[in-house]
Amino acid sequence: MKRWTLIIAVWLAAAAAWSAEPPPEFVSDCERLSAGPHRLSGTPEYGCAADHVRARLQAMSPDAIIEQPFASAQVKVRRADLVLADGRVLALHPMRPNGVIPPVTPEAGVAGPVVHMGLGTAADFERAPVEGALVVLDYNCGQGWLRALRLGAKAVIFTRPREADARHPHHAESNVNLLRFYYDGPAADIPAGSTAVLHGSVVWAPVTGRNLFAFFQGTDPVFAQSKEEVVILAANLDSYGEVPWLSPGARGAANAAALLHLAGEVSRHRPRRHTLVAFFDQQARGHLGSSYFYRALEADKPDVTLAKREESYAYEVAFISEMRALLASASPLTARSKDARRRFLDRLADKAQQQAHIYKDKEFRLNDELLNYRKTYGAQLPENLRGRVGEIVSAKAAVIPVKQSWNELQRVVGRQKRQAGGEAVALTPEVQANLDLIIAQVRDDIEARARELAATDDFFKPFAEKSYRGNMNVTTLRTAMG
Repeated sequence: MKRWTLIIAVWLAAAAAWSAEPPPEFVSDCERLSAGPHRLSGTPEYGCAADHVRARLQAMSPDAIIEQPFASAQVKVRRADLVLADGRVLALHPMRPNGVIPPVTPEAGVAGPVVHMGLGTAADFERAPVEGALVVLDYNCGQGWLRALRLGAKAVIFTRPREADARHPHHAESNVNLLRFYYDGPAADIPAGSTAVLHGSVVWAPVTGRNLFAFFQGTDPVFAQSKEEVVILAANLDSYGEVPWLSPGARGAANAAALLHLAGEVSRHRPRRHTLVAFFDQQARGHLGSSYFYRALEADKPDVTLAKREESYAYEVAFISEMRALLASASPLTARSKDARRRFLDRLADKAQQQAHIYKDKEFRLNDELLNYRKTYGAQLPENLRGRVGEIVSAKAAVIPVKQSWNELQRVVGRQKRQAGGEAVALTPEVQANLDLIIAQVRDDIEARARELAATDDFFKPFAEKSYRGNMNVTTLRTAMG
């Protein structure tokens, strides 16, 4: 049983309703929060929305405003376009990923005839075959896009409707690469019957999520169980949709605006219980923001206590300090260290192995292609493939020495693991360059972790430094909300 009891947890599922006209500040907040094309986590657009919320909360004079950053990921669009036969290039928007798999084409793109299928009804698909085609559909096609892909279409391009219908999903829950893109224009811009090439390069990139909190101290928070009680009022601040980069999230904006209105009421009329107003990020991707928040406050497990957290935090801070000192030495590879040297060498070994695998894989692919040609044609190699064979031979000549230099670095690091350090090591220029590269990568990893630790410390510091009625401290807050 939890040591402290959470009395109320309120999740805003819809905007507050008023019998008369909504308050002007609610309308203004809705407009500000939905002004951009989206509020995707980790983007400047989300940052603008979070800054607005923070400024509004600050004006309400809460006892504390806290930000909780956390590691997350967001899709990054490198390329999304359709190259038409006449040379025009139409900008596209990738649809939301299927599970975690975004729509991605080979680097050369996917080519095919353009076939228009309107709303994608069964009757529409009887008019013309779509196998191997790039199918253009109205966004409000319901399940029509699935029909197109089941019938062999290479890709589906949705076009702008008069009014978008949100009743039907345009994605699958399975982790599968189905090419789906959105063109923010009329279907007539994409000539039917012509051949076009679709390009899509979408990757996941690391970003920093950002939860926002305002804490309002209650007037008399101790009740029957002699424990201070906390009310949590929460809403999500980020947006998401079938076309993520064109999803201003009006409903979510209204929820957040309503929560700001409630926060103002709490500020003006303090209730007995403490109140924590929470705006969560990355709710659209598995409720990640609220998960980070509640995991940080978890205290009902015997091995997850504040003392253990603080012990782990202090150990990691000390380790980072020692690692920084090692990295700052003239020769990190051979530097002596009490605890950090072994873990530093483990990191170097992992990164060297990763690089070696990259070049081993390149060599394997080149050998495999060459072997296929020999098996297929023997000594009778066609003229049009002789140039390609020459390219393969040249590429292997370039790849093999690089692979060998990474293999040598793995051997060097392995020998260092069996030594105490302090002895100079002679390296070839190629191996030294490899070493410098992965040392820089380790340094970046350490600094990134240091920033995460600092952010974690900053999140709880406002509570730890305040004294509340009933001796409420950081332990109380962690357990009461857990």
